[in-house]
Amino acid sequence: MAIAKNWMIFILVATIGGALAGMFAGAIVGFTFGMLGASMQVLPLASGLSGFVAGLPVSYLTYRWRVKRLLHQAFEVPGDMVRVPV
Repeated sequence: MAIAKNWMIFILVATIGGALAGMFAGAIVGFTFGMLGASMQVLPLASGLSGFVAGLPVSYLTYRWRVKRLLHQAFEVPGDMVRVPV
């Protein structure tokens, strides 16, 4: 159950957070390029690319936060099972 919960939280936070970060970055770049007089063919490309790049750190940080924690719990060895080389 913990595995499904961690993956669900990762998927939700990464998707929603990445979408919000991409939306804001794309809106800012699109507005700026629009005010500077860029052509209508350049605006979707520039805003889409900036939105994608802005969403990458959100996804990566969410992965490190949830999945790394899950892996750490899965491979945790109890103290009495640790073997010390002689």
